[in-house]
Amino acid sequence: VIRKQLTQISIEAPYGSKTKLYLPDGTLVWLNAGSKMSYAQDFGINERALNLTGEAYFEVAHDTQKPFVVSTEDMSIRVLGTKFNVKAYAEDEAVYTTLVSGSVRTNNKQSTYSTLLSPNEQCIYYPGNNRMETRKIDPQTFLGWVQGRFIFENETLEEILKQLGRWYDTEIFYQNPRVAKYRFTGNVDRFDQISTLLHMIEKTYP
Repeated sequence: VIRKQLTQISIEAPYGSKTKLYLPDGTLVWLNAGSKMSYAQDFGINERALNLTGEAYFEVAHDTQKPFVVSTEDMSIRVLGTKFNVKAYAEDEAVYTTLVSGSVRTNNKQSTYSTLLSPNEQCIYYPGNNRMETRKIDPQTFLGWVQGRFIFENETLEEILKQLGRWYDTEIFYQNPRVAKYRFTGNVDRFDQISTLLHMIEKTYP
């Protein structure tokens, strides 16, 4: 059987930026900083499947005949029509699937783990020890980046600065590694300069 090799379309949001786009089926996608998405040229004709590295928020156009499938290195997320967020950066310790509305089914590619999420639930998969868990959450905590806000709840400084590094295309080093484990909670606007946010964090601890 001879099959025509279809062109892959790639969209990337470089570090320091985010990208808004609509897929051929009408699905709205926001790509966070340092993220990349690719899909076949005939997306939406026979199937709706794409690959993601990094983080993206989707408002999926409803189509019962063609499920919408997002694949990361470790996970496959399947939906019909819904609003959800996937965070799957290669350097992070876990893959996060956060559901706002509708329903999604997450499948781990390395095992038989499968989870059906309901609104306000999040699936977390840890590739390091092949563990998956589901928890109730407030989705807005994980969607602040779409509106240009930085929201974190009991996050380590290490995780916070990792995200800030992507947003501002900046590499951050620790003079004292112990501070990386300090935890913070906050909800602030995204400022033009990373120094503004760093000064706010600085005032929280001695």
